[in-house]
Amino acid sequence: MSHQTVSTNLPPDSLNSGKDETHSTRLIRDRSVPTWAAILSSLFTFGTAVCTLALVVFALFLHQLVAVENIEIYAPILGLSALVPVLGIVLFELGHARSLAGYHDLRRRSGPIGGVIAAVLTAGGLAMLHPLLLLPPLVGGALGWVISRPLARMLPRERAWNALPEEAASVLSGRDQRGLSLLMQRTRRAPTVDALSLGVMGAVFIASFALASWLCLRDVLVSAAIAPTALISAGISRALFIYWRATSTVDPEYAERAAHVQMLPPRRDITDQPDSGLWVDRLSVQTDRGQYLLHDLSFQLPEGSITALIGDSFSGKSLLMRALSAPLDMTDLQVEGNVRLNGLSPWMRSASPHSAAIIHLPATPLILPDSSSANLLHPTDQMAQRAEYLLKSLLHNADTTRRILQCRNAQHLSHSEQKILAFVRAFSLRPALYLLDRPEDGLSEVLRNTLLTRLKDEARRGASILLVTEDRAMLEACDYLISLQSGRLVEMAAADEMRARASSGWQRFVATRELESEDALDSWINAQFRRDGDGANRRAVCMVANEMLTLACRSDDPAATDTVCFEIKLFAGRCQLRMQQPQPLSSGALQRAEIQATNDDALTDAPLARVLRDSLAVENTHHDGQHWMEVSIEIYDPRKVDRPPQPAARSQKNVDATS
Repeated sequence: MSHQTVSTNLPPDSLNSGKDETHSTRLIRDRSVPTWAAILSSLFTFGTAVCTLALVVFALFLHQLVAVENIEIYAPILGLSALVPVLGIVLFELGHARSLAGYHDLRRRSGPIGGVIAAVLTAGGLAMLHPLLLLPPLVGGALGWVISRPLARMLPRERAWNALPEEAASVLSGRDQRGLSLLMQRTRRAPTVDALSLGVMGAVFIASFALASWLCLRDVLVSAAIAPTALISAGISRALFIYWRATSTVDPEYAERAAHVQMLPPRRDITDQPDSGLWVDRLSVQTDRGQYLLHDLSFQLPEGSITALIGDSFSGKSLLMRALSAPLDMTDLQVEGNVRLNGLSPWMRSASPHSAAIIHLPATPLILPDSSSANLLHPTDQMAQRAEYLLKSLLHNADTTRRILQCRNAQHLSHSEQKILAFVRAFSLRPALYLLDRPEDGLSEVLRNTLLTRLKDEARRGASILLVTEDRAMLEACDYLISLQSGRLVEMAAADEMRARASSGWQRFVATRELESEDALDSWINAQFRRDGDGANRRAVCMVANEMLTLACRSDDPAATDTVCFEIKLFAGRCQLRMQQPQPLSSGALQRAEIQATNDDALTDAPLARVLRDSLAVENTHHDGQHWMEVSIEIYDPRKVDRPPQPAARSQKNVDATS
């Protein structure tokens, strides 16, 4: 079996010795394409071309022997014999379609190769008659390349339907599904391409006919060979045209794919990667213009845990699930990172039967326009019985279960029934990781509780579950919470810890201890001030936070970790911002910074002094067994003032150096 592959751009020395990374290519899809399929398709097309050529030869002999030499007996003999290649054309075409049923795109792209091989052999035969006979088909083939490649790309493509404004209203309001499907179809090649192709083939036929007639005058060809030679030349040009056209279009397997997917090598500072659960390292998704939609996400989900993604809209929760499950399906985006599931890479696909390491269930269930049985994917009686059992355990209603299983078109089921059907299919496959996007949508409270019970059972089985939800019961059942903000990881912690902190009003942000984290820090702070007129508050707090980050990056304390943790809480008229430190600030450092802050000199190399200058108070605090540098910053309520207060000249600061 062979599979279409895409390079992962991994350096040779960065591959692990794991059994899933024995080469530097990564499978695009789980669907298998047999190696023999492309060869067989070419052979079928070659057989059709040979039979067509045989018909032309029969026509030549009929003309010469019957029409020219008046041998009447050959008319029925050759006419009946010509039925053999006719039958061969029918059998080759039917065999091509039947033996490669389900491989339409492969037949369309590999079939023309057989036609080209036959055309090359036929062209060799023409060259043996006279070299000039090659000129029309070769010129026609060259013109075909120009028309099918550069010219076709320059000409505007044709849409399946150009909707008028008065027609678009009914389509976009959901009352014209056929019109919507036409608008969603890919554009087709320009009609000019087809017109020019027909024109060139006609020109090749006439030119070959004229050339063959001239050679007949020179006694190189017999008169009966004039028409067959012209037909053969036109056939050669047509075979080349079909091949150029097939290879000039993007392979559907690669169309609408990600622009670039790269599996990063393991970091050298991480010596032990977990062999169980989900491990994500430096996962990023960006547009072709360099805009990050997900930026440098790193986290780990233990085996058998339930984790929820939390964050505002547009924070990247659904995008993260797509990047984990199918990065190559993220059209025109660039994806990179290192993802491991139970020690193996889920991006390395396999064609083994019924294997599904990851199941992604989006908010809208994926339902095929087929029967419920076909949607449940149970080729064996044992799997069918398990699916029926799971459906009954979720619905607790035998009549509804029977009606769903007997439905001939699952798309006619209600939204909640389709969703339950999708869940049953997922539970039947028993994956190692579930990615659930708003599983509670469209389900009644009873169904939500039943589903939650089933998810807990799957977690006990050892499956990891990552979900996006706003359902309180599901959030309370989570072991961990991951907070995202503008595509960046704000924090991952135990669910109880994050809930307790949120109830106290504190919000946490964790980032890499480096100056490059400044943008992420600013984005997190800006998210805390959402009111109109909060611009000055955002700028004031961001300014202090950036100086605190600079101070953390300059620390040479051997106890310092690779990450920095900030917490923020808003009060009336002030904002408390604190940063975790390995050791408290010394009183001497605070006093020196206080002196620097009161001077008029530029504080280009004194981040602590700048923090003191732009804040109300700086103090050392101790919480949860950790040392914190806590800063109080003046803010205002934009609803109570016409314009933000101007920063007053620094006269006195409250500096407390308690440990």
